[in-house]
Amino acid sequence: MNNQCNSTKPDEVEVQSWLNDGRGNASGGSATIQLTPQGNGVFEGSATISVPWGPGLGDPKDWSIGKIRSTTGYYDYPDGAPICAVITCKDRTCKCANTNGQPANVNYKAGKNEQVIEITCGCVTNAPIIPVDYWPGNSKPVYPETASAATSSPAVAATSAVVAASAVAYTATLVGVVLPSDTQPGEVASATVVTDPADYADVPGLKVVEATVPLATDSHGTVSLDGVVLQTPDGHRQPATGRVLLQTAASATELALNFLRSGEDSPLAAKTVELTRPAGAAVSTTATPATAAVSDYHASPVCGEGALQVIHGPLGGDSSVTRVLVDDKPGAIVAENRRAVYWRLPENTAPGAHRLVLQEGEKTLASFPVAVVGLRLTADRLTLVKGETTTVHAQVLGADAIPDSAWRGGLETALIDAAHLQKLAPGVRAPNEKQPGAILLRLENASSQSVDLAGAKGGVILQTLQKGSSAGAPFTYKVTAREAGGFKINANIIPMLAPIAGEAAQNAGMR
Repeated sequence: MNNQCNSTKPDEVEVQSWLNDGRGNASGGSATIQLTPQGNGVFEGSATISVPWGPGLGDPKDWSIGKIRSTTGYYDYPDGAPICAVITCKDRTCKCANTNGQPANVNYKAGKNEQVIEITCGCVTNAPIIPVDYWPGNSKPVYPETASAATSSPAVAATSAVVAASAVAYTATLVGVVLPSDTQPGEVASATVVTDPADYADVPGLKVVEATVPLATDSHGTVSLDGVVLQTPDGHRQPATGRVLLQTAASATELALNFLRSGEDSPLAAKTVELTRPAGAAVSTTATPATAAVSDYHASPVCGEGALQVIHGPLGGDSSVTRVLVDDKPGAIVAENRRAVYWRLPENTAPGAHRLVLQEGEKTLASFPVAVVGLRLTADRLTLVKGETTTVHAQVLGADAIPDSAWRGGLETALIDAAHLQKLAPGVRAPNEKQPGAILLRLENASSQSVDLAGAKGGVILQTLQKGSSAGAPFTYKVTAREAGGFKINANIIPMLAPIAGEAAQNAGMR
């Protein structure tokens, strides 16, 4: 490595912390950390920065920066958040190789404001900077006995190279624990840890508990949950890569979750989830009732390609014994409690008629005739010159497989409620069960600065598909370029159909 800190007196470092609420309000603070030698060229120190908050940022808060360890960019921060920031020496500024000298941002949530803390820390010894984001708490870099920036000793260079090659890169990643939003004290529920929590944030039936966790990152920048475990209140540690079983005492009011690295005890992040019991409700901890009828289970007659799905009905809450099958192929379960299971279609499920089956253990609970509906969006030209017009084609696939009996009005409110529908489609109301059902096709101009989408209001076009000839028919739209270049049109479908009741498994044909 050529990046070195040349400070001749590595005895202190300045640390800066900035809080930004995302609305233009920001405050900052700084502290000078006095460092003490720990041997082998290592210096350590700690400080707390008091940040004077500006308007709109709420109450003042002290952020403890924690330990700063020199030589290799090994830092311990609140919640174990990994930061490889600008390295500032007393005599010069050195680049930390994996951030190109730019500050690193780590997201936190405090109170009602989403905040970003930007920290500048210091390199305080004369050794090369090794490009790592984070060293796990129980792992220590191998320091050379003598390290000097002026030394070009092959032995020192070789030692540093070995450390760099063996280091695992970690990236601060926003993850989410996804669980049913109505999970109650004393009952069993199943959750999943995801690296795309934003995809679940607007689902009414789910709760997403977000945390910033250092995840292993490969050479392509892909993060992985491998090696991360989630500790639940009962003390059990479960891999974050699979189903996480949750169970609390009947008297519990909250659910404490700790992210840890496998084999370590220092939390990477800690979160608390409030639990609420519906007034007058008694929690049942028994298994799925043996008397449950197939008609006690309900699901939408339409499964959107790539979208989240849900089946309602009495369940045990442990998704490890639950199976959701589409034509005998297992779907991926995201979350479950005693009232619903949230899942996704098996990969490569084609649009059209399918048989959905819900099982628990060896027992088949219910079966549903469903139609998988997809969307094909194409354009005659993808790149335009200024003033040029092209045609965009949109076609809903699989809608002709929806049974006539399923075209009843309604809305799967666990996946999209009336409030969210109004955000996506202002002025649109879902039909009730006495009215004909529909599928809403929504197109949004995501390149409004570059192109005009003819017929759009506020950049959005809404098209209603009903039973009959319009279901599955292609639609065309004109796009005209304001400037030369490409463009992006987003499209999605919203089923406005009432859920259907389950039926016995032997009734396997679509109707």
